[in-house]
Amino acid sequence: MRYWTIAACLELASCGQPIEQTRVLDERPGILVQGAPAGALLIVDGLVAGPVQTQGGTPQAIRIEPGTHLLSVMVNGRPILNDKVFVSGAAIRTLIVPPGGPQP
Repeated sequence: MRYWTIAACLELASCGQPIEQTRVLDERPGILVQGAPAGALLIVDGLVAGPVQTQGGTPQAIRIEPGTHLLSVMVNGRPILNDKVFVSGAAIRTLIVPPGGPQP
C-alpha cells in the first residue's frame, strides 16, 4: 500500500502546469536602409525612429505606421538621404544610400 501511495505522489508531482505562449506579430510596414555608415539614424516625419544598423553593423528594418512619410537618413546631424515614400501592409521598403555623399 505504501508503494502505491508513493507512486501516486510521484506521478502527481511530475505533472506540470500547461504552458501557454502568445506571439504578437508586428504587421506594420518597415524601412530598411542599406549602405549607410555606422551611427546613421532614420528620421520619419521629423522624429527619430532609430538607428539603421544593429550594434554589430547589420542593417535592421525599422517598423513605421502605414502611409506617406518624409524620411531622412542622418549622420552626425547631417542628412545623407531624403525621400518621400508610401508604405502599407507588412512590406519592408529598402532605401539604398548611394556612395559619395549627401543626397538632396
